[in-house]
Order: sequence, then structure tokens, then C-alpha cells
Amino acid sequence: LQSIPSSRVTVIAEKFAFDTTSAGAAGIWGPYKLSETPEADVHRWSSETFNHLASLFYGPEADASGVSHVACHWISTQPEAPPFWSDIVFNFSAIEPRHLAMLPRKYVSGYVHSNFVCEGRYYLQWLTRGIKARGGVLHQARLSSLSDLFTQQQQLLPGVNSVKPFDAIVNCSGLGAADLMKDKQVYPIRGQVMRVRAPWVTQCYMAGEHYIIPNRGYVVLGGTGQVGDWSTLSSLADTEHIWRGCCEIMPSLQAA
Repeated sequence: LQSIPSSRVTVIAEKFAFDTTSAGAAGIWGPYKLSETPEADVHRWSSETFNHLASLFYGPEADASGVSHVACHWISTQPEAPPFWSDIVFNFSAIEPRHLAMLPRKYVSGYVHSNFVCEGRYYLQWLTRGIKARGGVLHQARLSSLSDLFTQQQQLLPGVNSVKPFDAIVNCSGLGAADLMKDKQVYPIRGQVMRVRAPWVTQCYMAGEHYIIPNRGYVVLGGTGQVGDWSTLSSLADTEHIWRGCCEIMPSLQAA
């Protein structure tokens, strides 16, 4: 819509904004839970996303789009080489030994860099407003397959040319591709988080499966990485696991 103002765009989704998992995500930038995705693809996509977030933060839309700037610390229980994406971020460096000494003794290495948080609860609303302002249409519906765009054309795409209803389909179904496209290679990696009020925590810490990520008004604690788990329900055992791990990294969270 920005690059081709004369285009007509319809976004069809089963759920929008606060009904999506993105709305609850902490939103820190960083390659994470990559599975078998080729490294070259991850690097290219990650670079494009980082640059997009940087342009939002340093532009006039930072507040509206939910983008914030944070220092991000990645700490490890064993020596690690710099990650393949270290050239993407700003101010990448090893964490100083005296800084590591402030953390639990099991953490022996780490690195820190400038990073961005993009909170989905704000970003999705910002995108929605932008689509509508440029004449785009949002339609809530569940598709069983892409053929529904033809068999249910009048309901899904009212007012369009029935002979050639569209020029392109952009499939952004993510995990939903398992059902929409019958793609058996798509599987979930379940993540659970908890939100606490801890305004003194202003920087991000990533430590294996646990992380501490400041958001606006809350700090997000995580997490889990349960491969193949489709559950969207909270687990008390996971909550306790997250709480113990994050409080070990930063004991002051016990006052949250």
C-alpha cells in the first residue's frame, strides 16, 4: 500500500491483534529457536528486521509502533564464540569479567549489544491503523485452504472482480500453515512467559532457556521451548520453572 498506493489489499485472518500470540510476546529482536532454518536465510531476515526496528525507533513512530531501545546481555555457562549475527547489531562486545562476576558463578562468558524491543500489543495495532488508513481491508475468517479464496469469494473478497479477484496471494500463516497448506514440516515450539512489575529492570538478559526482557510497564520473564507442544494453556510447573530461573539470574525480581 505504501509502495503501490493504487493497489487494493485485503488481509484475511482467523484472529487479529490481542487474540494472537504475537500480542503477548516480549518482542526482543534476536535469532531464537531456529530449528533447521538455513543460517544464510536467518541472517538476511534478521538483518532486515533489525534495520526496520532501528528505523522505527529513530523515526517519529517509535511510541506508536511499540519499539524501544535496550541493552541486551547474552550469558552462557560455557565459553562461546560470537554468534553468526553479531555483525548485524550495534555495539557488539564481550561482557567484561567484572560484570560477569556480578552474575551467578555458573555463567562464565557472554556478550552485550544495543538491541530493540518491539511489543506486539502495540505493533499490531500500529500496522492495523496503517493498513486501514491506506484503504486496506481486514476480514476475520478461518480458511481451510487457499481454494476458499475462490469458492467463498463473495464473502471473503466482496466487490472485487469475479474473473480475476487478485493478482497475488501473500501467505503469512506461520504455524497455521500446518493446517492451511497441509504442511507437515511445520510444528510448534511452545513458549510460556510471565509478566511482573519491576521498573528497576531496564536491560535484557538472555541465559539459555531463561530470559528477562523489559517492556513498557512490565518485565517479561521466560521461558520454555517445548517442541511439538500445541497447548495454549498456562502451566503452573512452567511458571515455577521460569520464576526460579529468572530470580537466580536477578535476585531482586523476588520483590516484583
